[in-house]
Amino acid sequence: MPAEAMIVPAHTECGWTWHAEGPHAEVVGLWVDDAALRDTAERELGLDGEALTLVPRLAVYDPVLTGLAWQLDAEAGEAVADPAMRAALARCLRVHLIRHHSSVTAAAERALERRRDERLGLAADAPIARAIAYLEQHLVSDASVAGAAEAAGLSARHFSRRFRAATGSSPQRWLVVRRAERARELLLAAPDRSLAEVARASGFADPSHMTSMFREVYGTTPARVRTQAGASMSRPVRRPPPSAKASGLRPPRARPLTSSE
Repeated sequence: MPAEAMIVPAHTECGWTWHAEGPHAEVVGLWVDDAALRDTAERELGLDGEALTLVPRLAVYDPVLTGLAWQLDAEAGEAVADPAMRAALARCLRVHLIRHHSSVTAAAERALERRRDERLGLAADAPIARAIAYLEQHLVSDASVAGAAEAAGLSARHFSRRFRAATGSSPQRWLVVRRAERARELLLAAPDRSLAEVARASGFADPSHMTSMFREVYGTTPARVRTQAGASMSRPVRRPPPSAKASGLRPPRARPLTSSE
């Protein structure tokens, strides 16, 4: 059975129960220091740490998050712990939480895009920067390659070559991926929205078009992402078994992650 993650924001009341469905269940609990999370948002991503809150999740499938948790648990259990490895894993965990499970997820992704653009030299390529600004501004309406080329002040043919050289992608592909990213952000933030609403708010012609492009980018469908996001936020907590021993459950292990990590 795939591992699932539960995310409980600071100062949130929460009841925990585990039910074993096989011989036993493995549970790892990690406490992430709130100040360290804000510091990571500010230092690593240039975001407002005070505006950061984690989004509550229940039984969400996130193999990266669970993989980091298991690795941290294994590292803490080593006879000779490696502080550098533990600190690196903790930092990766915090960045992942900010990027995928926080109130500033979209801003974090944009910050990473800006850093990527700087590495690629886009900051110095004013025409391509203007084209990307145009595409972002018209993402949900009438964005077009012709409009982006006009914003860049380049001929359509020259623009397409220069855009690919700067970003590694054609303008058409960049637009599809960016709209799929926007759809995913909306699905995770508000899983109760209809697919038609999400499609319109992401710049797709209709849900069918969005599903086709979304599957091409992410390998899954918007409907499945929405269902998983809704389940992770609303699944009821089950009643505890008579005892951990009776249910075959192994006791959970808790590892605090402090600001020093």
